[in-house]
Amino acid sequence: MFLLMSLWFIFSLKIIFLDWELMSVGSLKFNFPIYLDYMTILFIFLVILISFLIIIYSYSYMQDDMYKWRFMFILTLFVVSMIFFLISPNLVSMLLGWDGLGLVSYCLVIHYQNFKSNCSGLLTALSNRIGDCFLILSICFFMNYGCWNYLFLIEDLKMSLVFLLIFCAITKSAQIPFSSWLPAAMAAPTPVSSLVHSSTLVTAGVYLLIRFSNYLFFNSMCLNFVVNLGCLTTLMAGLCALFEMDLKKIVALSTLSQLGLMMSGFILCSKDLVFFHLFMHALFKASMFMCVGNFIHMNLNCQDLRFYGNLGVLSPLIIIYFSVSNLCLCGLPFLCGFFSKDLILEMLFLNQYNFFLLILFFLGVMLTIMYTFRVLFFVLSLSLNLYSSFLNFDKNKYMIFSIFFLYLSSIFFGYFYSSIVLVPMNLIVLPLYLKLLVLFISIFSLFFFFFVLNSNWSNFFKSVMKIKILEFFESMFFLSFISKNFGLIFFFNLSSQMNNLFSNGWIELGLGSKMMGMIYKNFLFSELKLKLNILNWIMGFLYFFLVLFFVFWWVL
Repeated sequence: MFLLMSLWFIFSLKIIFLDWELMSVGSLKFNFPIYLDYMTILFIFLVILISFLIIIYSYSYMQDDMYKWRFMFILTLFVVSMIFFLISPNLVSMLLGWDGLGLVSYCLVIHYQNFKSNCSGLLTALSNRIGDCFLILSICFFMNYGCWNYLFLIEDLKMSLVFLLIFCAITKSAQIPFSSWLPAAMAAPTPVSSLVHSSTLVTAGVYLLIRFSNYLFFNSMCLNFVVNLGCLTTLMAGLCALFEMDLKKIVALSTLSQLGLMMSGFILCSKDLVFFHLFMHALFKASMFMCVGNFIHMNLNCQDLRFYGNLGVLSPLIIIYFSVSNLCLCGLPFLCGFFSKDLILEMLFLNQYNFFLLILFFLGVMLTIMYTFRVLFFVLSLSLNLYSSFLNFDKNKYMIFSIFFLYLSSIFFGYFYSSIVLVPMNLIVLPLYLKLLVLFISIFSLFFFFFVLNSNWSNFFKSVMKIKILEFFESMFFLSFISKNFGLIFFFNLSSQMNNLFSNGWIELGLGSKMMGMIYKNFLFSELKLKLNILNWIMGFLYFFLVLFFVFWWVL
């Protein structure tokens, strides 16, 4: 139904704005605005489709779990929060879905309730809370414009407000320096990774920037900041995925790399093209995560690539689905990833940009192909390992149905979307050598990977690993170490100090309930004496008058 509605919105160029009055008390009205265009309807279709297939997939994947129905209920809450976020043109109503996404994702990450899940959940929740703080600050700044609805703003936004929205988006989309929470969130069950951490939650930040893209394109400084962050994130994720051995983390790093590509796509000043790649990426990445979950399910919950092998013979159907989704990630003609990635790279040639930026783009493409074929090399190798003799070939029809539907979508939906929505962008006139440059770079990176793999260079890389460079790449340029050992500890220490200062300190004693209780006891019970420090009284009165000053200044 939503797919047919989106086609009607595209062909008729419709945009619907609804102002739903929830309640009114006298002259006070509480309204809930709803904004519907083809992007909103298509994204709702995508969320409902993938969540429906993942709930079917989870029915088999989580069948032995004690809390299976609680898991299904939380997944449904996630879909509701995502739809609230998508249809809201108002920052206050958008906060309802935005905050719901962070809370529900935390509940999903800690589902297994062990030490690793709890640490990953804390890192995920606190990283997302930073973005929530930036969004709340943006709401406060929007009061100067007279409304919280960004559709009604005629004047240009200030640079400080645009930067607040950018930081709000990059925390949710795990860009540098907030990248460490996305691989850590792979401690969640695989259906959660497929829905939350590949196609919907992490793309919420990109969707927020798409909605504010008009103000972003107007400010060249903010646009360059977003593009540079996206290029650095793509490069960092590609290098780390080349040295990672955890299968789910490699797929998470590939998601991080594609998110950086989407952020960099804003330099083309085309939000339609960024949304196109976002849509295509969600389809094949959800299929890839489902195939990875099937491999983990078969290999006795082992996620290490070194214990995989011979799966092309033992499970040929899932390997076909997994290979097609990986080739979509590489942009093989004529799969869905080709229509979006090739269009972005060709549009780069049409614009005059920094040559260094162009090199970073193509280096990201090369790294994507190299780590993708590295995963396929490990999975398809004919070496039998310890787990191969204990493989559990559970050919469950629910799992196969979900993966097969996304497999078909990954093949056909790219041409269907590009021929209907992006018709003006399909006509790109370039010289032949520029048209074939992307294909040549892809073939070169593939041959370079196999050359390094089968030559003496592999021994050189192994010797280099001994000087701790492997630890550097596995820790995502030490971002995970910094966020865990400095970020979390700093915020925990800060919160405890604020708690001692406000809840147990001079504010509670000077102005709070403790002071009132002591005055009450002193005047009603003569045997108790009032013992208040003079400094506490002074600090309390200063705090009280400071609050009054800001209130009067704001009113006047």
